[in-house]
Amino acid sequence: MGKGDKKTKRGKLVVGSYGVRRPKRRKNAIPVFENQEKESEQKIETAAKKASVKKEIKSKAEKKTAAKSSKKGKEEKSE
Repeated sequence: MGKGDKKTKRGKLVVGSYGVRRPKRRKNAIPVFENQEKESEQKIETAAKKASVKKEIKSKAEKKTAAKSSKKGKEEKSE
């Protein structure tokens, strides 16, 4: 467990590698490019569209089940 051991922090310093014992430092400022902004906006728009479609499908399904249940009630009353 010294300078030659790749699993220790000291060994990683000597060898010049990174890992669990010696993680790389990340830069604080990450540059944002125009393409990234456009992609993120598109992702948000598609997610919103998917959510609205799901709501529409649920409302249609609820209407169908409500209509079926009202028909069953009418049939039982007529008998």
